[in-house]
Amino acid sequence: MVKQHSGLKESQPIIIARDVHKWFGNFHALRGINIEVHKGEKIVIFGPSGSGKSTLLEAISGILPIQSGKVTLPRPFGLTLQSGGFNGDELVVERVNHAADAAGVAGNTNNLLKRWNLDHRSHDRIGHLSGGMGRRLAVLQGLMPAYGEQPRICLLDEPSEGLDEESVQTLVMDIAILRARGHAFLIATHDARLRECATTIMDMD
Repeated sequence: MVKQHSGLKESQPIIIARDVHKWFGNFHALRGINIEVHKGEKIVIFGPSGSGKSTLLEAISGILPIQSGKVTLPRPFGLTLQSGGFNGDELVVERVNHAADAAGVAGNTNNLLKRWNLDHRSHDRIGHLSGGMGRRLAVLQGLMPAYGEQPRICLLDEPSEGLDEESVQTLVMDIAILRARGHAFLIATHDARLRECATTIMDMD
């Protein structure tokens, strides 16, 4: 069951999902989900493991095909998955610069690497990073479009998982700053810290 607690809607939606259904075999994972994400919104999909949070994000992003319904999602958009999905041979700086180029974010990325405490590992292979550092890199990549000038949408799946407390605070602070600039966020989490300042909460149970 999905319960939506909505904030104000003052702009045209960036994401529109209408009557989205997803089956895995005989298991009906998503049952007619409807959701809109507007400029400057922070929508938190909250619920326990197995409630369909990740499935919904992956369906909206296009990673998972849906059996029925419609999703409208503009590009570029940010995406952080639980799995990371990196090539371990790629250098950290190469991955960050590629993410910036794909998102149309101009300028030097050194400040972002420093903000996420990855600057001292920028020329290391991703496969040599610790789990926590790899998670910081995944979150930075997912936020990258919002570090640019044009309003973008970022889809973040359990972004605080595997982060130390300092990195969680950086995540919470950056989302608040970027949302104030007009960027939007759709976040799947069971972390109550990420519910703070949400404009909409979707409870999945």
